[in-house]
Amino acid sequence: MLLADNANQYLDQEKPWIMIKNEEKKDEVQKVCTNALNMFLKLTIMLKPVMPDVASNVESFMNSHMILFGLVRMGRHISQLNMQWH
Repeated sequence: MLLADNANQYLDQEKPWIMIKNEEKKDEVQKVCTNALNMFLKLTIMLKPVMPDVASNVESFMNSHMILFGLVRMGRHISQLNMQWH
């Protein structure tokens, strides 16, 4: 899965666990973590048809309602989708 590979490379390149040690990079760390969560949710949505139990656990963890496979369009952010959150 290209998205999973890209997400891993992105996190490895940005290294938010190191950046957070610098108080001035707090906003940048938040951006990196938000992007990582968006990629994680997209991966979850794509895997939901074949791994529904895992997707359900992610939905519970993320406190979200129905993550739907049909909502994902590559190049869009989760925040742009019509998802309902608790």
